[in-house]
Amino acid sequence: MDQKLRPEMKIRRGPDFRLVLKKGKKRRSRRFTLYVLADTGGPTRAGVVASRKSGNAVKRNRAKRLVREAFRKNRDIMPVESDVVVIAGRSMADAEQKEIEKAFLDALGSAHG
Repeated sequence: MDQKLRPEMKIRRGPDFRLVLKKGKKRRSRRFTLYVLADTGGPTRAGVVASRKSGNAVKRNRAKRLVREAFRKNRDIMPVESDVVVIAGRSMADAEQKEIEKAFLDALGSAHG
């Protein structure tokens, strides 16, 4: 199976992000906030928002990498035709990959459960 996160699996446009943030189910974690919008009619996609409140560029990029990796590893168990947006918190870049992945799956499960 191809492990790469292809461009069609990413949310890239502002209107797509705004739609998920407005209509999606919201779940808070200690390190991030997750929004899930089900039944979008397209492939399952993920997007990450890391504002300057999250830290400098190094911390923001690390936070985005952690979320994208959690999505990539678990995309086969994700709900079909859903958009997921993660808003990184201040302490996200300081976390380990395992912790982010567990919190991501817990928040995703509670959003669909």
